[in-house]
Amino acid sequence: MQQLTLFELPTNELMARFGAGNATPGSGCAAALMSLLGAKLISAVAKLTIEKGAVDAQAQARVILQPLETRISPRLQILFEEDARLFDLVIEARKLRDAAATQSDKRKFTQLSSERLKEATDILQEIVDLSFQVLDAGRAIWLVGFRPAMGDAGAGISAAIAAITTCQLVANLNLRTARSTWGRAARVSWGEVSERLLGAQRQLMELVQSSNEHTERQLLSQSDALTANRR
Repeated sequence: MQQLTLFELPTNELMARFGAGNATPGSGCAAALMSLLGAKLISAVAKLTIEKGAVDAQAQARVILQPLETRISPRLQILFEEDARLFDLVIEARKLRDAAATQSDKRKFTQLSSERLKEATDILQEIVDLSFQVLDAGRAIWLVGFRPAMGDAGAGISAAIAAITTCQLVANLNLRTARSTWGRAARVSWGEVSERLLGAQRQLMELVQSSNEHTERQLLSQSDALTANRR
C-alpha cells in the first residue's frame, strides 16, 4: 500500500507526528503549515466577499484570491513536504559525519551536511517570501472584505506573521552552524527579513489598535442610542 504523505495524514496523526520528538516534521514544516492555514483563511474571506460584498469589493477580492489559490497555497503545500524530506537528509549527513572513521570521510560528510543545510535554509527563505505575500493579501482583504468574516482575515494575517517569525528563528539556528560561504551570504539576506518582519509586526499592532478603537466607538454609539431611547 502506498505510504501517505504528511499532508494526507489525518489531523490527529499529523499532530502526533509533530509532538513525537523526532527531527521531522519540525519547525520548518510548522512554518509552511501556518502560512498555508493563513492563505486558506484569507481565501475564505475573499470568497465570501465575492459572494456577498459590494461590486467594487468583489472585483478586488477576485484579484486577491487568484494568486492564493493558484500559486501560493499549492507551493506552500509542496514546501511543507519538502522541508521534512530535506531535513531528514541533513540529519542523515550529520550521523555519517559523526560516525566517520577517517578525517577524509569526516570532511566529506561535513561538506555534505552543509550543502543539505543550505537547501533546507533556502526552503525557509521561500516560505518567508510566500508568507509575506499571504500577509499582503490579508491586509488587502481586511480593507475591502466582508465585514462579518474579518476574524478569519485577522487569523490569516497572524498565521503569516507567525510563519515568518518561525523561519527567522530557525534560520538563525542554521546559520550558527554554517561556516561556509553560503552562510555568510545568507546572514545578509536574513538580516533584511528581520527588518521586514519588524515592519509587519508594527503594522499588525496598528491594525489591532484600529480595530480596538472602532469597537470602542461602536459600543459607545450603541450605548448613547440606548440611553436616548430610554428618555
